[in-house]
Amino acid sequence: MVFAPPQKEGPMHTLRFAALAASAMVLCAGGAQGATVSSVATVLLPDASTATIGPVTAPAPNNDNATSTSPNAVPYSVFFNTLGPLDVEFATSDSGGTTEYRFAQNFVNNTGQAWIGFRFELGYGVGAAFTASGADGLDFDTPGADPASLASLFPVLRQLDDRIDWSGGSVPSVGSLALEFAVDVPDGLAAFHPSQLSRFTLRQTPIVAAEVPEPSSLLLLGGGLMALGLRRRRAG
Repeated sequence: MVFAPPQKEGPMHTLRFAALAASAMVLCAGGAQGATVSSVATVLLPDASTATIGPVTAPAPNNDNATSTSPNAVPYSVFFNTLGPLDVEFATSDSGGTTEYRFAQNFVNNTGQAWIGFRFELGYGVGAAFTASGADGLDFDTPGADPASLASLFPVLRQLDDRIDWSGGSVPSVGSLALEFAVDVPDGLAAFHPSQLSRFTLRQTPIVAAEVPEPSSLLLLGGGLMALGLRRRRAG
């Protein structure tokens, strides 16, 4: 399913879909037990960006700690046309255990700035309402992380239960980044959600280098500070 923001809106857009339409993205196996992820509930994209997410498949529910690549898949293809976090909220249904999903993603950088890193976070809610995950069993397949998380252009990985930081490389403007990682989705997430919803959010944010002031700007700043110091001295 393709997600795109409506026209003439603010800098971030929430796209909500009826449960019937969203559930079409999830292909389940195993009868009533089914997949833990039941639908993509909400997608929040940076301005003018577009995404294709799904279909989500779960032929092997309750497969936590499998050492081989999970057959439960969540594919993404995202065009970042401006900077900002990507929030995707998944609706879940209890399946009698923890299901491991493998995320396979391709991100295209159309922001005009090189990405020098990426941050992934698990939590609840989207946008300003996002809160980080805690001791809830929702994690980036830790502590095992088998198979390992991969990023095509970031060789340095710092992986915690609810956060991944990528660095050590660069994604140029009009470049692309391929990612693979796993998320463990347990039962009972409504008990941890601030609104008691059976949902969780994956937030992913590209990191860019801090802007360095031009020499002329530094000279103006230095001159201003010197003038301020002289005025204070005279006033004293």
